[in-house]
Amino acid sequence: MAHRRAPLLRRARRRSGPVRRRAAVLAGRATALLVHLVRPGGGTAIPGRVALRLAPDLVGHVLRQPPLGVVVVSGSSGKSTTAALVRAILERHGLTVLANRRTANIPHGITAELLPQIDGAARTTADVAVVEVDEGYAGAVAADAAARVVVLLNVMIDQLHRWQEPELVAAYLRRAAEAATGALVVNADDPLVAAIGRDRELAGAVVRRFGLSAAVRAALPHPPGSAPDFSGPAVETAADAVVERVDGDRAEVRTERGRDVLRLPGRGAHVAVDAAAALEAAAAVLGERYDERLARTAIDASAAVFGREETVTALGAEVELVLTKSPATMQANLDLLDPRGVSTMVAVGRDIFDASQLWLADWRPLEHVDLVSGWQAWDTALRLAYDEVAVGRVDEDLDRAVVAHLTAPLPDGVRRRIVMTPESMRVIRRRLRLDRSAS
Repeated sequence: MAHRRAPLLRRARRRSGPVRRRAAVLAGRATALLVHLVRPGGGTAIPGRVALRLAPDLVGHVLRQPPLGVVVVSGSSGKSTTAALVRAILERHGLTVLANRRTANIPHGITAELLPQIDGAARTTADVAVVEVDEGYAGAVAADAAARVVVLLNVMIDQLHRWQEPELVAAYLRRAAEAATGALVVNADDPLVAAIGRDRELAGAVVRRFGLSAAVRAALPHPPGSAPDFSGPAVETAADAVVERVDGDRAEVRTERGRDVLRLPGRGAHVAVDAAAALEAAAAVLGERYDERLARTAIDASAAVFGREETVTALGAEVELVLTKSPATMQANLDLLDPRGVSTMVAVGRDIFDASQLWLADWRPLEHVDLVSGWQAWDTALRLAYDEVAVGRVDEDLDRAVVAHLTAPLPDGVRRRIVMTPESMRVIRRRLRLDRSAS
């Protein structure tokens, strides 16, 4: 799959004039209208693809305009939550923020999200931009946008099906780090990302670090899933923002500015560490304007990012939606689930291209699954069986399965839950006609 995407990893070399940019915005918006009429809720990146055909440098041109610069957030996991929290903190400080709020994070998806936020001449009046970017494109986008702050979250071990090896992902992230003009914010607990931070610091860049305390790391049921760094001996680096305590959706974070007790937009240490990253990124943007109270209030008021720990109502039933994008996030979410009093469906799609990824997670916290569906239904059921998780039945037809799960009679007090991968989430939301307001 990676070889098909390689041409898009280069920076946009063709510079477009104002006429081409106007044409790109007009064509992109017209395409968006057409797509909405033909396929409501789908094809959201197509307008961006059309616009970039006409003006390949459109993303960089737009992102260079905000006077406070752009924050680029990238890594294997946690991009959407971290970017949303950075955005919330900056907005709480009174700034207008240009962002890809719907979490489309490759160039044509980012472009599609930016189109409604700019005028016909591709201009923006935003104070600052915050974009999450897929790790394979982070270097090119950060360089094109002259990123002021770059946030690097992690490199997980589940990269083989996309980029062949984690070291290649680290190389892409290193390009993004080298593009940062103001500050680089890195995960001190992730070996490959921490190494990038050390190298950039030696080169004179301003580097800020975040991470979990030793006590929090020791209490995790499973390690975070970061890829090891085989290039040299393990080196521990102290973090500037340290998560010292996590209790469900509450966390205590210590920084040089003091201690913050936060209400997180989700449960778990993986969300807490995203919040720590967001605090450092926002402080790097705001400088002396940074107000600890406003930052804390912004995080406390933040809701879960689209698709993460949502509870929606569909077909007359309330159901909890749990998104698992990779083995690492699968494990982090599975460890938080209480199997008592819940009827659970698991839906795994084509995005888990290699079924061996299912074996990187411990599924025992589920205890019992009533229904397994999706393209990888049978491989998932097999994996669950090896972890002695009881499976009620398997139905590969996801449309039929989700309707069955939501309409099946349940005893009083029993809740419904769907654990799903991103492709399955898109199918389920389309089948149930759910939009973001349904959460």
